[in-house]
Amino acid sequence: MEEELSKLQSVMTPAEGEPDYVRGLTTRAAFIERIQQLGEGVFKATQHS
Repeated sequence: MEEELSKLQSVMTPAEGEPDYVRGLTTRAAFIERIQQLGEGVFKATQHS
């Protein structure tokens, strides 16, 4: 159990140089959703320029 907990904690530890906005994203789904939101924002910004 201790070994499994240690593995999970190491996976959750922020990587060096990791941007602050991804630190709260704990699942791949949350990360993908955030990428989609950012992409939509960029798309909308280019439509208005």
